[in-house]
Amino acid sequence: EVRTDAINVTRSPGPTKQLDPAPRTLDSLHPLIRAANDWATSGFLNRIAYAAYVDGVYTSLNEGTLRRWQRSGPEISTVAPEDIPAVIRDVFGADPALYTAAATIQQRYRIPETPAR
Repeated sequence: EVRTDAINVTRSPGPTKQLDPAPRTLDSLHPLIRAANDWATSGFLNRIAYAAYVDGVYTSLNEGTLRRWQRSGPEISTVAPEDIPAVIRDVFGADPALYTAAATIQQRYRIPETPAR
């Protein structure tokens, strides 16, 4: 659904999202781009996620949680870290080396969490 104030993306079944159609300038995006590339603050860089339509079903793998958005609702399962490359290969048909490289980079740059006081 496209309106002047929002673009609503609905997957049926599957997750939905809302996009803001307001025009942007490159200058207005610079702070967002810097923040997205900052390992200390970016949630995007600290998560490894993969998603695709598998046999017509939207399927996602995010931080070890595999979701298949069936018509009856999401099927959710947990994948052990050592099994993720096989899921990338067997479920998504992708090269598991992609995940392995991303995980190596993430480990190199991830900022250690500070223990709570």
